[in-house]
Amino acid sequence: MGPFLHPSLCADGGANRLYEYFGTEAERGKYIPKFITGDLDSLRDSVKSYYAERGSIVIPQYCQYSSDFMKAIKVVVLSGSDPGREALKGEIEEVKGLNGLVQKYVVGSSHAGETLTLHVAGGIGGRFDQTIQSINQMYALSDEYPWMHLVFFTSSDVIFMARKGITHVTYSDRTVFNTKDKVPKCGLLPFGKKTLISSKGLLYDVDKWPSEIGGNVSSSNGVCGIDGFIVETTENIVVNVEVSREFLH
Repeated sequence: MGPFLHPSLCADGGANRLYEYFGTEAERGKYIPKFITGDLDSLRDSVKSYYAERGSIVIPQYCQYSSDFMKAIKVVVLSGSDPGREALKGEIEEVKGLNGLVQKYVVGSSHAGETLTLHVAGGIGGRFDQTIQSINQMYALSDEYPWMHLVFFTSSDVIFMARKGITHVTYSDRTVFNTKDKVPKCGLLPFGKKTLISSKGLLYDVDKWPSEIGGNVSSSNGVCGIDGFIVETTENIVVNVEVSREFLH
């Protein structure tokens, strides 16, 4: 599973993909998610039964005003507190139950713990509208839960947010991203507000460079820093770095 480590949660049909990822029962049985949630319109009955029999807690949520991804995020948020964890073990109303639990146990409370980095397999790629929605939710979550840091993994990219201010991206060697290219491709993508970007350690470094959708966008850039690079921005932006398949294993 590479950077995904142990899967804590699957959003609806993501459980099908997790099940299909493994070629042997021995391997599949090592990676049982703690939770499966969503409207479950994509989850196959056989997969649902397989994981439920092995301890996964299946939480149906049929509200159509929230994506399955955001329902999964609510489970993650609730898992961050003792009352929330206990609530997830009990019976949950199947339309807006997670919303109610978040309102009860999370909204208005302070988060005193460390930053939570959440690795997301999927969510980017496939239908374009769903990809844009995932990017939109990345922006929304950065405001709602500033202590949560999302990192999306696809078959070709690792995608994350460089928040307003200075972001240090460190690694042992550039080849951790891509073994094919000496300079892995990357982009600095201003999906939100117009911003000024400065960088160090990229192929095309910029200094207080104005960037916005409909204007300047740094795409097809490259990662050159020996063990890291720095991005400074006046507004949140999305960063993607091209990866090779070896990165995902």
